[in-house]
Amino acid sequence: MIDTINDWNKRLTIAQTGHYITSERYILINRFVGIPLVISSTFVSAFLFFDSTGFSDRLSILMKLLSILVALLASLQTLMRPTEKAEAHRSCAARYGNLKRKIEQFSAAGSAIDDWKNFSKEITIEWAGISENAPTTPQRIRKKANSIINNKV
Repeated sequence: MIDTINDWNKRLTIAQTGHYITSERYILINRFVGIPLVISSTFVSAFLFFDSTGFSDRLSILMKLLSILVALLASLQTLMRPTEKAEAHRSCAARYGNLKRKIEQFSAAGSAIDDWKNFSKEITIEWAGISENAPTTPQRIRKKANSIINNKV
């Protein structure tokens, strides 16, 4: 029973860590795409209000290229949906954390074997539900989470 609880705790910690790392990566992607998008679109929008006859051809070409960049960045952000993906991973990590706390509470209570059978069934069902609805964590991040947790132990 204790070995199983320790194994569950380790596996849940790895899964939780992997989802938090993935969430943070998507937040960075959102910033990496979103900030240049906002800045570029501001310049392009501001340029529309000026009379372009007074500007050089180079500036006019630059603004046209910048408007293409705006369209590309907006398309990337729409296609990748980094904010939505970050929230899905964060939510999943929190659910794994809740499951870990349930296991810790059960372990701290020193419950009997009969309670263990019911509890393990309940945890297995809940864990399967979380895993089934969880977004995929890239393999490199799972490996990173695994090495982080294994180096802590």
